[in-house]
Amino acid sequence: MIQYTQLSPSQLPCREVNKTQFVGRVTDLIGSSLDGSKKGPQAFLVEQSANWSLPTHFHEEHQFQV
Repeated sequence: MIQYTQLSPSQLPCREVNKTQFVGRVTDLIGSSLDGSKKGPQAFLVEQSANWSLPTHFHEEHQFQV
């Protein structure tokens, strides 16, 4: 059975990220956990900080980016 819920943007888990390879904000939309321990499907919105360039990188997981 498919279940869904509607959340306002303020209810979505969001975290600021400040690493050498990425500076910005990540908002979890489906299935993520703040510590990264949850396995399975996930969807998140990544917003880079202004004037930031993300270096070329690769992931081992199968993924689809929009």
